Amino acid sequence: YQYDQAGATGLRVRWAGAQMPALADIEKLYKETMTCTGIAASGPLLIFTDPVPGNGTDAYGSVFLDTGTVLISTWLDTNTQLSFWMYKHEFVHYLLHQAGFDITANANHQSPLFADCTQPPAP
Repeated sequence: YQYDQAGATGLRVRWAGAQMPALADIEKLYKETMTCTGIAASGPLLIFTDPVPGNGTDAYGSVFLDTGTVLISTWLDTNTQLSFWMYKHEFVHYLLHQAGFDITANANHQSPLFADCTQPPAP
């Protein structure tokens, strides 16, 4: 798949416009998520888009496990509580899949890592 920029973690990004968070900030969140989960994997393809296909709700992020692709809403930066949660939430899905976690359990959020690893840093 095409991407505009790649980071040291293997995370690749396809930007939707110029007003996106810096790759270094996204990679920092990905590294924090890998550390928290204890799962190391080359990063996914992260595509900024709107709208984000979801499950019939207003989705801000979505992950396609079969391709290792994460979709994130173009308006999310990396400095709000929702943004921290969304990036890390989708990264937990991706990392669990990379580790062989059951796909149905993953889709149904049946891992404590979703609660444990998606919190923003303490103020």
